[in-house]
Amino acid sequence: MAGALLSSLFPGIRFVRTRDEEKLAEAKESPTAIVFDVDGEFDTERLNFDHHQREGAPAPRENGVRYSSFGLLWRQFGVDYCRGLIEEFGLTVDTEELAELIDVELVQGIDTLDAGGIDDPRFRPMVGSTPVEIKTFGLALFELAPQPLLYEQPDYNSAYLEAVEMTKRFLRKFAESCLAKLYGRQLIRAGRRVKECIVVSPKIVPDWSDVVSVEFEETLFYLEPDPSDPTGQAYMIWQVPTAPRAFSGRKPLPESWAGKRGSDLEAVTGIPGAGFCHDYRFVGGGKNIEAALAMARAAILA
Repeated sequence: MAGALLSSLFPGIRFVRTRDEEKLAEAKESPTAIVFDVDGEFDTERLNFDHHQREGAPAPRENGVRYSSFGLLWRQFGVDYCRGLIEEFGLTVDTEELAELIDVELVQGIDTLDAGGIDDPRFRPMVGSTPVEIKTFGLALFELAPQPLLYEQPDYNSAYLEAVEMTKRFLRKFAESCLAKLYGRQLIRAGRRVKECIVVSPKIVPDWSDVVSVEFEETLFYLEPDPSDPTGQAYMIWQVPTAPRAFSGRKPLPESWAGKRGSDLEAVTGIPGAGFCHDYRFVGGGKNIEAALAMARAAILA
């Protein structure tokens, strides 16, 4: 991932993978060379970003998560990466907020795998008192990487460059996802509210519950366009969860609606354009915004 970040920021960059002391010394004297993940030195002014040394090692984050070379490079260049992305889309999202979100949601997981601490309970969710084994993004990326072992004459340099190109695309898509989340939060905060109990978003916002369940304590239902509707008219009705991405919600849709759709749902609700209601009543939909709002209002009164 470190190579992916640098390749994104510096098109045409040349990677030299070596532990040769003379080559490393030459690189460290060059004002344009970046030395990372090797040689046991961390010095941002000289563009050296290793994390393996005992003396002069970078201090961990405030939450205790240690830095790998990727994290150190992200700390140095992440804001620049995010600034370019924000400018490309012409948005007004805060650059440092985006860099911090990517650090929390991606970089720290990879750093934990690389720098140690994979048994940290923050990265091992629990079901009751039983730890659940999960794959972090870092583990998944390792398993997606090219495997020279399978080839008769493995070319490790080519495999590395292939991995850089693959993870560069992944980093880009992940950063776009985080940018969409922050932009979406702006839309929600500035969006339409109906009697404080209903929030309507004009666009589909990823992880909307991160904002609505925390900042809108009285809101019961969240409405947004239905991505599966080719006409662009239909709206989804989401029960607001009790906490971000929680399964429990503040108020489910009426029990009599459960599992019904189309004319069956219109008959039981008395609402023209009522589209569907999930069996578990946490989500439903209307064929247009008017129907969706009517369903949400009826559910509040039920």
